[in-house]
Amino acid sequence: MPTNANYLTYNGIRISASEVVLSNRKGPFFCCTENCRAKMILVNGADPSRAYFRSEHRADHISRECIKNALVFSESDYNEDLYDNNFAFESILGLRHSDRNLYRGNTGSHTGAVGGSRNLRIHTLPKLVAMCLHRGKSSSYNSTPIDDILVDGDNYDRYKNGIRGYRVVEVSYFKKVYQEHAFLFNCPADNKGLDSWVKVVFPPDLDKLFWQQYRKCQSDSSHSEILYIAGKWEECRVSDGKYQPHSYCIINSSKQIYWAVI
Repeated sequence: MPTNANYLTYNGIRISASEVVLSNRKGPFFCCTENCRAKMILVNGADPSRAYFRSEHRADHISRECIKNALVFSESDYNEDLYDNNFAFESILGLRHSDRNLYRGNTGSHTGAVGGSRNLRIHTLPKLVAMCLHRGKSSSYNSTPIDDILVDGDNYDRYKNGIRGYRVVEVSYFKKVYQEHAFLFNCPADNKGLDSWVKVVFPPDLDKLFWQQYRKCQSDSSHSEILYIAGKWEECRVSDGKYQPHSYCIINSSKQIYWAVI
């Protein structure tokens, strides 16, 4: 999925993809992270609702922070009062909703400029991630602490002994589990010196999705790209040999996996 409405520097000015006028659509544009001079290309510039930037050469970015900084969340696009954590995760995981009364309002999955509608609730993984990064760990969203939604390097100490329940986990690829339709992912994404992993399992009926994700993982030769995995996490109780993940989740839907690339 492309990154929507990133803010990039144009002649020293911060600008979003939706704000670029056609006369300037060729830029030059650069990454919004300080000291990063990776060039960006405007895509769908003629349609502000679909416009976004992508990297000319992804390897030119200086750090994973470039990806996080490019994920933009507009507070006015969604009604915070309609957010329900269970509803969001059940939608992402493709589960039957536990509370039918939550079907109020328009829950469309528009991925561009929403136009300021206040009837939309967050129920997709990219928007959930963008909101969490926008608000930060010390904040909350409709009374749900962000620290209870997103697991990454900032709150690793809280979750290093196990992740449980509905969580979005920031990871990077480590390896395929031998003779299983499963991956070990670095958790947090930059786990240098931590030897910390999580396991993500694909059931037999998602064989095609598993191999699709495997090819994506293999194409990232540096294992540096960030993925966000949404799941109902449980503590691992069985050893996986040399590498022992502390938690695992089962993939029910492709909507649980978000490659945050720019």
